[in-house]
Amino acid sequence: MQADKSESLQIEILDAKEKVTRLQADVVSLTQKYEAINTLLQKAKCEKEEAQSNQELFEQIVRNSHELRVLSSNCISQAIAMHSKSQALAGETNDLLNHLTYSANKINRLAILVTRKKLSNPLISSELVSMLSESSTDANNAMALSITACKSVFAAESACSVSKSTLGLINQQSNSLSQQLVSSQADNNDFDGLSKLIDKALNSTTSIYEKQAKSTQEVEIKLSDKKTDLEKAELELESLQVEWEAIKAAEGI
Repeated sequence: MQADKSESLQIEILDAKEKVTRLQADVVSLTQKYEAINTLLQKAKCEKEEAQSNQELFEQIVRNSHELRVLSSNCISQAIAMHSKSQALAGETNDLLNHLTYSANKINRLAILVTRKKLSNPLISSELVSMLSESSTDANNAMALSITACKSVFAAESACSVSKSTLGLINQQSNSLSQQLVSSQADNNDFDGLSKLIDKALNSTTSIYEKQAKSTQEVEIKLSDKKTDLEKAELELESLQVEWEAIKAAEGI
């Protein structure tokens, strides 16, 4: 009877060892899988954060563009309230118009260029940030000239005047700048504007990150469960081995 129990216990020990070995292999495999998928998760997180940063910077540029439009509109209202003109002021206005036209055209060309590049690259690169930053600076400089012109009008009192049609064109250029940033079309070509492309990039990277986070969590849960099973199997094996040692001691083996 004792021999039968001893033989049965040895079989249980062998089965327990096999189970421990199998679970150890599962834990190693899941650990490697978790490390690999977690690396992908960190990459997706970085891409998502970069897309968020690009969107925030773009929104700041749009706000600056809106300020340009408001300032130019104010210049029109002030010009309408003036009663006279002078040759010198007309020259300053023409010079102002040239600068504003140059800045607006440069920004328009740059916006189109960046939008076309974005079509082949769904993620907004650092190059985009620097290009739009340069464009925003040019636009701000142009508007600074507009403000200077308006101050000159006030200093010259009623003797100085800016034509309504000229400042109307300035306002048109400011509006054009704003529209180029948020328009769904550019250069009469059917492709998404910069605003929509940036939104798509953020939505895409966010979706990828969320899916990767879910997959990582699922693997992490499986790994935790396997580790728990392994600990239980190791305890069970240890208990069987203790019992086996007790039997051997009792039999004087």
